[in-house]
Parts: sequence; C-alpha cells; structure tokens
Amino acid sequence: ARFAMLIQNLPKDKPIFVPDGKRIYNETINDILKRHCENAGVPVISAHGLRHTHASLLIGKGINLQAVAKRLGHSSSLTTQKVYIHLLKDTETSADAKIGQLMAAL
Repeated sequence: ARFAMLIQNLPKDKPIFVPDGKRIYNETINDILKRHCENAGVPVISAHGLRHTHASLLIGKGINLQAVAKRLGHSSSLTTQKVYIHLLKDTETSADAKIGQLMAAL
C-alpha cells in the first residue's frame, strides 16, 4: 500500500527507481536478470515473474493472505485473492484436511 501511494501519480513512461540521478527501467532489471539466469543455466525469469513466484510460494506455505497482499503493495487483499485464487483453492483443500484431522481427534 505504501509503495502504491509513492507511484500513484508517476507517469507510466517514467522510471520508478532513480538512485544517484541514474534512471533504472524495468527493462534494464529484466535484461540483467536474463543475463544472470543464462549464466547460471536456469530458466529466464522477469522481475514480475520473481514477484509472482514469491507470492505463490508464500501462499503455498499458508502465509496469511493479508500479509501477502501487504508485501505485494496491494491496497486490498481482494486484489491478491483475485490474482492467486487458483492457489487459494489448493490451500483450502489442505485446510479442510487439517480441520478433519482436528475434529477426528476430539
């Protein structure tokens, strides 16, 4: 949410990161990532892909949706829910199994 506030009025064609007067564009980051992936012999991934993978791993490990939404900078956990609904269905199945085990133990 804080990040969203920082960039909400920025023009879409302007860089977000400007350290020491240097402009860093998303394409620059993706080019660097591509080079490192190729050198490491791993599949190429974009900065956005890393973000998506990070969120997917968190959700897959059962991290609270609100915490994931906050980490991604989503203003609402509904945004996160819409994007990652397929993963949430998987965690729901796991939760159902855990609930069943807890109830059986009573």
